[in-house]
Amino acid sequence: MGFRYKKVVKILVTTVPFAENNSKLLKLISSSKLEIDLNPFGRKMSYQELGKILPKYDGVIAGTDRFDKVLLQKCSNLLFISRVGVGTDNIDHEYAKKEDIKIFSTPDEPSNAVAELTIGLSISLLRGIAFNNDDMKQGIWKKKMGKSICEVNFGIFGFGRIGKKVFDHLNNLGCKNIFICDPYIRDKKASINFMEKDELLKSSDIVSLHLPLSDETQNFIGKKEIKLLQNGSYIINTSRGGLIDHKSLVYFLKNKKLGGAAIDVYDEEPYSGELTTLNNTITTSHIGPMTEETRKNMESKAVQNIINFYN
Repeated sequence: MGFRYKKVVKILVTTVPFAENNSKLLKLISSSKLEIDLNPFGRKMSYQELGKILPKYDGVIAGTDRFDKVLLQKCSNLLFISRVGVGTDNIDHEYAKKEDIKIFSTPDEPSNAVAELTIGLSISLLRGIAFNNDDMKQGIWKKKMGKSICEVNFGIFGFGRIGKKVFDHLNNLGCKNIFICDPYIRDKKASINFMEKDELLKSSDIVSLHLPLSDETQNFIGKKEIKLLQNGSYIINTSRGGLIDHKSLVYFLKNKKLGGAAIDVYDEEPYSGELTTLNNTITTSHIGPMTEETRKNMESKAVQNIINFYN
């Protein structure tokens, strides 16, 4: 399926919100030959809804929607998928490559916002901020001893764009013991404390995931891994839901092996599962990249990737 130039290129936007108060993006679109239709539902489309709408479009600006072989086979006109975000594990790359469907993403734009959220969740877990807030709203005045971020051993899985920013923020906050595990990095600097997976788990008070989702990293943290953690440890995931076996996570949160968990990403979104019912979890609705400036930059980059494809 080769590139077919058209004077007007029809694009469906599935991700919401999109182009809200983004004058830079609107100017970019108006100067292009792109005809963009926004998500008609104002929410994440179901797989079935997307399958009915997408076949008439030349391209899609997408969020975390699933683009598997079955869906892509229906879309004979599809030339590209432009992700507003980093991960593209929701796309069948093998079939897309076979049909010459180009895949774009915005890997740089959300890095700082996701790293900031990770730090915010870390402090909230360690100091019990969210949990104390819940108590106060129930009329419970209860003081609980916490820990400062500079007191703990902090483990980071994944040392890409976001993992490195989390590392830098932790350094600036005075965290002295930061451990890194990333099997994809060969040139390991002596000034950074790299560890193997099991060693990091045994050594860390708090663990944060910043890995891509793949066959190798699916359920990267499961029953075996959580058992290696010290009692009362914390887990943070702002990367991909599939990195954690959620059944095991729920089990060890319930029996208090874990002190708590902060989860921003899930296997299926929107999420309304058991993690939202526990009193030692912070659950957020995939807000990692949701700062005004970051969102604007991601949207503009997703459109610019399409324009670059045509030039």
